[in-house]
Amino acid sequence: MSAMIMTGVFIVGLFYRAGTRFHQTVGWASLILFSLYLINSYVLYIYGGP
Repeated sequence: MSAMIMTGVFIVGLFYRAGTRFHQTVGWASLILFSLYLINSYVLYIYGGP
């Protein structure tokens, strides 16, 4: 599920470039992708594996 969301954010980020940047370094798409990655890692750590 999160892979589909991340792919959608990536595609939208390609078409709509960020006009403003967070601390003049990263755009909104990068922040969303990174936060989804962190949430995924946490969920896999908590619920994944035996």
